[in-house]
Amino acid sequence: MPLAADRYSPAVRELLLPGTAGMPLDAGSPNESVRPRLAKLQTADLAMSQKTVDADFGQACLAGLWLLHNFLDESHRISQDLNSSTGSYWHAIMHRREGDYDNSKYWFRQAGAHPAFAPLRQAARDEYVRDSHRGADTTRAFAPLDILTLLDGEREWNPYAFVDLCKAACHGRADLEKSCRSIQMLEWKTLFDYSLERAVGGSS
Repeated sequence: MPLAADRYSPAVRELLLPGTAGMPLDAGSPNESVRPRLAKLQTADLAMSQKTVDADFGQACLAGLWLLHNFLDESHRISQDLNSSTGSYWHAIMHRREGDYDNSKYWFRQAGAHPAFAPLRQAARDEYVRDSHRGADTTRAFAPLDILTLLDGEREWNPYAFVDLCKAACHGRADLEKSCRSIQMLEWKTLFDYSLERAVGGSS
């Protein structure tokens, strides 16, 4: 079962961003006000009442938290040393935000079919795709067709297509920015929870 947010440690909860927009799609500017807290954060400080049992997944969480606050270099130094699918995923997100889109796709290839893809796609579909069974339209701000195409039908999550959409949003497609940023935050939350579950031994 995924970790509920109230099982994050106070140190982690204090570092979460409000709202759904969250991180910019590009590199942004480092949030220097939280640098001291990030610098002293250890893998043992991640979850409430649970000891970290997998150091690499704990480090993956730290890479994600640095990335959340736009410290791309610090996040990169951690993720590039993690020889795992999850380390490659964090590495890929960092390069996507850096604007090195080909390198981002390279690291997504290294990540392979990551287990976080399925819950990410479902969360994004819940946010943006009409659910005919419920008779409700959950589309937020009428997502562009490109987003709906990404989430259409029975397809699996396509990280390469999402890289292309983020690139387009950063290069003049202003209509894509809101939905790409929202999905990027769903991606961050999904991958962070996946990393933290395994860091504390919550799943095999």
